[in-house]
Amino acid sequence: MYTLVSIVLRLLLRHRLGPFFLAIILVVVGFILGATSRQVVYQRSDHVIMSHYLSGSSDNKAYIALQDGSLYVLTQSNFTPALTSDSLLSRTATFLYDPGEINDVKVDATNSTTHLSGTGATVVQFITYGADVRNMQQILMASIATIGVSGLVLCWLVLR
Repeated sequence: MYTLVSIVLRLLLRHRLGPFFLAIILVVVGFILGATSRQVVYQRSDHVIMSHYLSGSSDNKAYIALQDGSLYVLTQSNFTPALTSDSLLSRTATFLYDPGEINDVKVDATNSTTHLSGTGATVVQFITYGADVRNMQQILMASIATIGVSGLVLCWLVLR
């Protein structure tokens, strides 16, 4: 492939109109790459309450159903530490999801009669809260007010 490209470049640059044709080829390739690429705009769901969290499937997927009936899919191994149903601190969570990456959901729980069916967006960031969500928010807001925005990263590391 490399030799083919170098041969074509040499042929194009030898002729008087070669740079012109090379520029046209590059513009066309640029338009093709630009048209086929996908822009990702993540959306955020703040402090939602999960009604079901089904995990343990053979494909390493977990399925989240919210109280409003919306469904979300996540790959557990994409999270560090790996996310499992045992690591959830409460039913309250905040997450970022990709609304453009839709998955078909059809899964049954093995330990209950729960059945999830429909389509769900892919979760890319997941935050679960402890039992006292209001207290955590107050601690974060107080820390931001006293140490400023530059200390927010330090505050996040300490609380985590």
